[in-house]
Amino acid sequence: KGSNGVSEPAVLKDSPSLESRSHLTTLVVAGHIIGVLCLEWLLAALTILLLVGAVNPRSVNSTSQA
Repeated sequence: KGSNGVSEPAVLKDSPSLESRSHLTTLVVAGHIIGVLCLEWLLAALTILLLVGAVNPRSVNSTSQA
């Protein structure tokens, strides 16, 4: 009868620690994945900016002033 959703709140009340741990683990894993993806995107953006700056120093000067 757990699929009816009537006993679900009872299970949550019985084991709040397990539920909180599962949420924390999912948040931590998601945070790590998002952090890695963000770092990769930041590194790619920095490399592209460095390459563009090396090729076109004028654009770097205009962006630095703005």
